[in-house]
Amino acid sequence: MTNGGDAGRSSEVPLLASLERPRKLGDIVLDQVRELIVSKRLAPGSRLSEAKIAGILEVSKTPVREALLQLRMIGLVEIVDGSAHVVVPSAMLIREAYEVRSGLEALTARLAAQRADVGHQNEILAAADASHLAAKNGDRRAFAEHDHRFHWSIAVASGNDTARNRVEESLILCQTLRQRDVLSEWDSQVCGEAHVDIANAIRDRAAGAAAELAAAHVTYVMAKILAQFTNE
Repeated sequence: MTNGGDAGRSSEVPLLASLERPRKLGDIVLDQVRELIVSKRLAPGSRLSEAKIAGILEVSKTPVREALLQLRMIGLVEIVDGSAHVVVPSAMLIREAYEVRSGLEALTARLAAQRADVGHQNEILAAADASHLAAKNGDRRAFAEHDHRFHWSIAVASGNDTARNRVEESLILCQTLRQRDVLSEWDSQVCGEAHVDIANAIRDRAAGAAAELAAAHVTYVMAKILAQFTNE
């Protein structure tokens, strides 16, 4: 989450699933369609044509259709009058996305504190420390990369595949809304420090504290984003 929880205006950091498994054509097309939404080449509210998108990306319509179905489940595509459209920016959409993410992050942090082995604990700690260092150095892209790995590592360490998948979807939604709809940036050191605190609570098996810290972290990000969204 660059500068408050998500990557910056660029989506160079790939989706979280690619950190754990080989990337398939469907993953690549999903990334590419998401980038078209972030860049507003697929404008908010616009009707989505599988054929047009397939032409832009130079792929068949099948992976495009699959990407649009997944983006609809995530919340970036909606059906209006029987056709798929890009979701329109709104404070309510941002608030609801981050409220869901807050609950999911609290759940996976709690489970990780209870279940993570030493290897997972070390991975979470390393990602937290790296994100904090990148924030202090003002390296936004490095922060985004380590932030992704931090949250994904916690989701994996939770030992709950369903929760992990929902976290991935939630992160994609929140990241995309932030990149597309909120132009401002802020100091990411607060988020880096929060990562370290969460990682330490997971290492210490303080499940309640880990959950509270994770929820507070996402809520802080949500408040920052909503304040900037409404002031633009």
